[in-house]
Formats: sequence, structure tokens, C-alpha cells
Amino acid sequence: MDSEKEALMAEVEKERARGEVLNGEVEMMRNEVETMRNEVEMMRAEMFEMEMRACVEEKLRADMQERVEEAENVADRAEMEVAHATAEKERLMVELEMLHRISEEERERAEAEERERAEAEERKRQALERERQREEEARKRQKERLCEAEEMAARAEMEAARAEAEKEMLEREMEMLRARSAETGSVCVKWEHVSEEEQAQAKEREMEEARNREMEIELERRQAEESEMQKVEEWERKKAEERERQNAEAEAAASHGRLKRCDLSPDPLAQVRAWVQEVGEGGREGEEHTRMCLSTVNAHGVPSARMVLMKRVDDDGIVFFTNYESRKSHELKENPFCACVFYWPTMNWSIRIQGRAHMLAEDESDRYFASRARRSQVGSHASRQSQPISSIDQVLAAVDHVDISFQDREVPRPSRWGGWKIVPFSIEFWQSGANRLHDRFEYRREVEGKDGAWLDTFSGPGVEGGSDANGERNAQGWVVRQLSP
Repeated sequence: MDSEKEALMAEVEKERARGEVLNGEVEMMRNEVETMRNEVEMMRAEMFEMEMRACVEEKLRADMQERVEEAENVADRAEMEVAHATAEKERLMVELEMLHRISEEERERAEAEERERAEAEERKRQALERERQREEEARKRQKERLCEAEEMAARAEMEAARAEAEKEMLEREMEMLRARSAETGSVCVKWEHVSEEEQAQAKEREMEEARNREMEIELERRQAEESEMQKVEEWERKKAEERERQNAEAEAAASHGRLKRCDLSPDPLAQVRAWVQEVGEGGREGEEHTRMCLSTVNAHGVPSARMVLMKRVDDDGIVFFTNYESRKSHELKENPFCACVFYWPTMNWSIRIQGRAHMLAEDESDRYFASRARRSQVGSHASRQSQPISSIDQVLAAVDHVDISFQDREVPRPSRWGGWKIVPFSIEFWQSGANRLHDRFEYRREVEGKDGAWLDTFSGPGVEGGSDANGERNAQGWVVRQLSP
């Protein structure tokens, strides 16, 4: 609709310019007509004078008459063209007025549609908020019912264990009674020949043994009850820890709210820098809040991953330092395309980056190496990263040897150690959401391949819709898209 309106306005401007040209031509024709009329008057005066002359001038008079008639015809045509131009101008003015009215109506219609759209969005947001609240309440009720069911199950298990222990105790008592009955029957024949004193001693011994057995059974029963109580307490402690963890995650997610496109910077690297800084200032991730998982692929397509420390975020990429003879450096030399992931569980944030890596200039690596602790500098000389060793003592001995060799002087940067910079072509910002409905925003742009040709990073498995589908290309050349969780 806007393009049609602009086309109509351009056509009106063209017609207006044309009318102004016609007005100029009409004015010129009027001047010519006035000039011709003056000439006619002069010719008539001349004819009046020529009538006084001889008849030999009759032919000249006739010629003059023809010229007068021709001039009058020209004047008539000019007047007709003036009238036509005037009518055309009036028509164009009428069309311009109609276009103004149409433009005003379309503007009012667009404003009404925008108001309706905003109201619909607000109604949708309110409905989603109500639905979220209902889901949250249902989830809380479900958790409460689950906790109650688990507590009932624990009590039932405890009761079952107690009943089992009592059953075993009764069975042991029955065995004891049967054994005692058998012993009584075996000695009944000899009982008549035993004196009363010996019979009393035997009964006393039997009673003592019975008391000892009863005490052992009671001790076993108490130990079983204590074991069951410890199991219940351990289960309750684990459930309390799980509830605390869930509450902490819910509080962390609620503290951020939903992640929106307007919350993110147009420059994704500036947004990476902002998140890293915020996590570092919070202090909840410890000192190594810049750790990231770096994934590389060798020439045969075999991937590998490891944790490294990101040292800085430049305007064009992410920088880390390592041994150039390590596995990751060898793989980056074979295939410079790589990926890295930041994850901060206490903030419920994650950043996924895909890019192409290249070595830093030697002077940049020198500057950073000079800022490292001396023991780390010495370790860079002593360690052949990723190479097999017999034991860690071998490396520690090499460290001591290098430390002595550089005693009382600065440790230079070894040529096999330096920095890499990952220049990204895709950056995704992730924030955890309730019910695994996470917020995801992706920044993506074209990238130059190893052979110098531009690679299409917007298509292929898992990337649908073409280059700008569901996304907006900003001034920095990034296409920003929200992804489904």
C-alpha cells in the first residue's frame, strides 16, 4: 500500500511539472499572439496607406490580407491550446485533491489497524500471562501432591520394613521355642535322675539364655529402626535440597523475566561482552567466569572439545591463548571453522558461537604473554601440550629446569605459544525459561570460506527459511532471528 501511494504521488508530481511547462508555453503563445495582433494593426495601417497608392499595390495588399488571416488563425489555435491547458490543469488539481483525500483515508485506516494490532497483542499477552499463572499454580499443586505421595510412600516403606523386622524376630523366637522344646524332650528321660539343685541351675541358665536372646532380638530391632530412620532422613534431606534448587532456578528465571529482542544490543559481540561482564561482577560463577567449551574438527571430520579461558572480546571476535602445537591448534590449522559455548548455570544464560579462527599477530601474543605470571610463562616453555608423558614429575622437572635457565631475567614468549581469534558468523543467546520454554535469539551473517568463496550460513540441516526468513538485517549486517525453544 505504501509503495502504491508513493507511485501515485510521484505521478502527481510529474503531472504538476507538466502543467507548469504547459503554462509557460501558453504564456509564450499569448505573447506571440499579442505581437501578431500588433503586427496586424500595423499591417492594417499600412494597408490604409497603401489604398491611397496606386492600384499596382493591390497584389501586395492581398498578400498582407492573407498574412493577417494566417495570424488570426494562429491566434485562435493558441487560444484553444490555452483553454485546453487550463482545463488539463484543473483536471490535475482535482486528481491531486482526490489523492490527498485517499492518502489521508489510508493513513487513518493504517492507524486504526495499528491500534487494533496493538490491542490484539496486549490481549494475547494478558492471555499468555494468565495461562502462565495457571500453569505455575498447577505445577505447584502437582509438586505438592508429588511430595505428599513420596512422603506416604516413604512411610509405607518404613512400615513395611518394620513389619518385616518384626516378622523376622517372631520367626527367630519360634525357632528358639522349637529348639527349646526339642531340648526339653531330649532331657525329659534323664530329668528324674537330676537333683533339685541341678534342676534349678539348669532352669536359671535357660532363663538367662532366653533373656540374652531377647536382648539381642531387641537390639537388632532397634538397629533396623535406626537404619530405616536414617534412610527416611536422607530421603527428606535430598528432597529438601531438590526443592531449594528448583526454587533457586525459578527465582533466577523470574529475576530476569523473558528475554526480548529489545533487551539485546544490535552488535552481538557487544552483547557477549555485556553478559560476561555482568556474570563477572555478580561473582556467583567464581573467578573463571570466562571459561568456554571450544570445539574443533580435524581434516577427517572428527570433532573434539575442551574447556579454555576466553581472554577478551574485541569488536571483531573472541580471543584465547594456547600452545600452537596442541591438538586444538593443529585442528584449527587444518580446518579454521570452530564453535564455542559459554554456560552460566547461576544466571540461566548460555551463548553459542560459530566462527572462523585465525592466529593473532606476534606483537599481540607478546603483549599478553608479558602480562602472565612468571610460573605460567615458564610452564609454556616446559610443557609440550597434548604430547604423551611418563608422569607429571617429568613436566615438573622440566619446569624447574626452565625456571633456573631464565633466572634473573624475563621469560620470552616461545614461538610455539600464542593467541587465536574466533571471528563469528553465528551467535545465539539463550536464557532458561519455565517448562523448558527457553528464549533464543540468533545473530547470523555470511562468511568467507577457505577457498575465498562466500558460504551460505543460512541454509542446510537445522537452518530453514532462507537468508532473511523471520529475521531483520540490522545496520551491522547481522540478521537477527528468534528461534523456537
